Amino acid sequence: MCLKKNKFKELLEDYPDARKFYMNRAWARRSEFRRRAKKHERKLKNLQNPGSNKGAANKKDKKDKAAKRDSNSSGSSGGNSSDKKKKDEKS
Repeated sequence: MCLKKNKFKELLEDYPDARKFYMNRAWARRSEFRRRAKKHERKLKNLQNPGSNKGAANKKDKKDKAAKRDSNSSGSSGGNSSDKKKKDEKS
């Protein structure tokens, strides 16, 4: 059964529960469309510039590794951390 736009609006005015149902459904549909559009845009951007995204990921990895290294060296008990590094290099 197909309804004309005006008739549908009249029904929604008469039945607030139906209006709430259709408004929630429309909201979810729009947000899903935006999510898919963003995904599509990212995919196109990666196809046009395949190496651009990888550089950002590598920078983040380097920062994470540096943070881990700093936290490990600060937790050493006694002694100089540079001495330990020298011992490791000799081994």
